[in-house]
Amino acid sequence: IRVHAQFPKILIPNTELHLDPTNWVWAQCLAFPVHKLKHLQFSSKPYKWIRYATGIVVGARGELSAERDLPNPVAIDYDSDLSVVSIDLYYRTTDEQKFRMFPLDPNLANTRTVTSSRTNTRRDDFRADVEERDGRSCVVTGAPHIMCDAAHLLPHSKGDTYIETFTSHRHRDSSGDDDIVEDIDDVRNGLFLNKGIHCVLGRYVAFLKTPNFAMDTTDVDSNADKAEERITNHLFDRSLESHAGHSGSAVRVSRDRSTWPPAALFDALYATAVTYHFGVAMDDVLKKWKAVFYPSGPMKASCTDDKHRRDADKENYNEQKPARQRRYEKRNERRGMCGGFDAFDALMMYPLMMVPAENVREYLKGREEMAAATKRKGLEEKVNLWRESL
Repeated sequence: IRVHAQFPKILIPNTELHLDPTNWVWAQCLAFPVHKLKHLQFSSKPYKWIRYATGIVVGARGELSAERDLPNPVAIDYDSDLSVVSIDLYYRTTDEQKFRMFPLDPNLANTRTVTSSRTNTRRDDFRADVEERDGRSCVVTGAPHIMCDAAHLLPHSKGDTYIETFTSHRHRDSSGDDDIVEDIDDVRNGLFLNKGIHCVLGRYVAFLKTPNFAMDTTDVDSNADKAEERITNHLFDRSLESHAGHSGSAVRVSRDRSTWPPAALFDALYATAVTYHFGVAMDDVLKKWKAVFYPSGPMKASCTDDKHRRDADKENYNEQKPARQRRYEKRNERRGMCGGFDAFDALMMYPLMMVPAENVREYLKGREEMAAATKRKGLEEKVNLWRESL
């Protein structure tokens, strides 16, 4: 199933989009192999899911139609089964939605990296805040905090300017600017996830928020109320279920919704996975958006953000040091550690990542018993050697 959308031929940064029909051109943006959609089983209404997936990639709400050039096209039947033959669908948007268009940055997924083990004040605070909000365990599998990371939904490398630009263009909160995030290390840009999920986040694992503009919650869970707010774990590779949770399961949501990620960030994460698996090359179409994605240039913006952070940290270092030290000691005391979690700790934790979440406690108990037996055997050998020497 090939999906096409309209994009502007001429785009001038910091100006309104020119809505004249002659300025818009059709371009294929996604291609969905039917057999793969049937295997993934993301929704009982696959055309609704395709509509949602296209909307978050294009950055505008619209309807799918089988006709491209008709003046008043009719939307497809979203309740129908997937076509058994190849078809072309056209994602049609109103002028209002074209005016608000903000497509997915094609380089977004390419810059996702697992957070460095190098610590600093902001990184420590981000981890502590996300961990506390999410109950000190993975929101998908329930894995304990020692096996988890505070994962950024928009990559940390993008910086403050990028996330503010993205959420400002993508937010749909009619009540104000509550969905706009200005700090890349804002707790609203994070989820507490086990390290296995973090490694594949945004490529093989993403989270679908419903209801959304195209789907009800019953489209992902027939037993749910259609208006029920839900975050659903979706795996784009079902073989990862033993370590990343069941595809289609509900993500545990924080009771404090004021610090929970806004829909725009869940959509961004999901769109990166959709693009990675179903996207087609659109370099010529999207290269003109580069100055919109990165108003100060792709490197300058993040470097400037980092410099501002270093200056602020240096200026407030002496003032904040006592409070920071208390937080550090309190976290380590709570975790039962005498020091921070370093690369060696991560290496020692690797075998645990291979154990299904429900068997972790049993595995740890077995390892403790094995260690005790080994220690006891060593003591017995020492006693025997001492006796033989008498």
